[in-house]
Amino acid sequence: MVGQFDPETVMATIGEKGITLSNLIPTMLNLIVKHPKVNDYDFSSLRVVLSGGAPIAPELVRMVMETFGCDYI
Repeated sequence: MVGQFDPETVMATIGEKGITLSNLIPTMLNLIVKHPKVNDYDFSSLRVVLSGGAPIAPELVRMVMETFGCDYI
């Protein structure tokens, strides 16, 4: 867990710790998938991304699945 959301910290932690499941709100997901350095990080360990707390656009769901290469719930 991180105290204050920082997209680069989250992206780095996923790869460094081999995170397999992550739960993020749509705003956080949007900041990650549109981050200019998103392609510099390894998301290969990620199997599932969960999201809630707010509606999410179908286009963002598509981008999340493409960026992380995993299922979205």
